[in-house]
Parts: sequence; structure tokens; C-alpha cells
Amino acid sequence: MDAEALRAGRKAIRNRLELMAEDEVLGLKTRAQVIAATKRGNARIAEIDEVLNASVTTDPLATVINAPDPVAAWDRLELADQRLFIDRLCTVTILPSGRRGRGFDPTTVDIATKHTLGQGSLPGEALS
Repeated sequence: MDAEALRAGRKAIRNRLELMAEDEVLGLKTRAQVIAATKRGNARIAEIDEVLNASVTTDPLATVINAPDPVAAWDRLELADQRLFIDRLCTVTILPSGRRGRGFDPTTVDIATKHTLGQGSLPGEALS
């Protein structure tokens, strides 16, 4: 099975699990049925993730970080790899601007790092 088919299968399982939860709320499924389906669905999702992760042959972070010209290496990345790169380093949230109309307001972007590199504390230092 190819990666796209696996991703589609994973998404379908997630959607069905959400529908099962809704069915429980409506009394169409029992709690036990939903729990059993959730366990089986999550197990299959884990299997799919294992296959997808095993099929990754290069790490886009390494490609950029180890490049003599990281900017050029970034520009050569596929969009999906750029998204993965950003996702692994930080969380980007677009906040409501409160204004209407077209135009991008950079002050409505919140970027939170997922690591502590360069944030002023060294390993072993006391936290204040």
C-alpha cells in the first residue's frame, strides 16, 4: 500500500472514531462498543504510523541544518517538508485580528518554540 493510501486510511479511521463518539452521545452505540472500537482504531493508526515512519528516508531538518547554504537548501525543500520542518521546531498560531477585509497582519501570528535552544538557560542551571 502506498503512503497516500495509508494516510487516507488513517484519516478514515479517525473520522469513523469521531462518528462512533457522536453515536454514543445519541445513544446509538454503547460505551463498551465505542471503547472497543477506539482501541482497535488506535491500534491500526499506530500500525499505519509505524509503516509511514519507516518509509521516511531523509530528514528535512538534517538537509537544511547540514547544508553549506541553509537558505538555498530550504528553498529546495518540497512544501510538505517545509511544513514538517516548521512543525518540528515550533507551533505557529494565527490569531484573530479583529479587523475585516483583506491583508495579512503579522502581529496576529504567535510562534512558540518546541525547544529551549537559544533561550538563555544552559543544562544544569537552576530555574528561576
